Amino acid sequence: MKLILVMHGETFGNANNIKDEHAEGAQLTKKGLKQSVKLGERLRDEKIDKIYVSDVLHAVETAIEIVNRHPKAKVFYEKALREQNFGHFTGKPQNYLRKESEKVGIPFVEFAPPDGESFNETRRRIWKFLNKVRKGNVKGTVLFVTHGGPIVSILLKILDKSFEEYDKYAPENTAVTVIELEEGGRKTVKTLNCTRHLQ
Repeated sequence: MKLILVMHGETFGNANNIKDEHAEGAQLTKKGLKQSVKLGERLRDEKIDKIYVSDVLHAVETAIEIVNRHPKAKVFYEKALREQNFGHFTGKPQNYLRKESEKVGIPFVEFAPPDGESFNETRRRIWKFLNKVRKGNVKGTVLFVTHGGPIVSILLKILDKSFEEYDKYAPENTAVTVIELEEGGRKTVKTLNCTRHLQ
């Protein structure tokens, strides 16, 4: 299976360095909408069989440009592809969660904000979903339109890297990653967080 991972376009939260992934009505900026158009053009000639989209607004907005260019692809909107739920810390600065985990002495990967989830909980959710998709799509090309956390979760697992390298693999808005997942279990990253379509 060929897996294409796509980060959503710029949101107002991204532009202002705050966590808004689960905020109601969080949508793309004008820049994010333009990024999505360029992304759609980049992926125009890809043969995509299925498109799985995080069901939050800005991911759906990003996916429109891809879906419109691939009318034969089956499209699914999935709660499982959402970003880590920051709960009561939604709307806080990007580094707020890490500072709070340090205050209480809990490793960041295990720290869950009130009414939210930890990075490890997110990672398990994403990997469970990916394995489910792989079983139903041994061949063909599948595309995920999702968020930074889910993408890094997949990359760290596939590349056998530790959480300490999170920032190294964090994608920019509309970055494209292509991974070949072979039947024998071999996993090869063909393209990593590429944004050449924005140049």
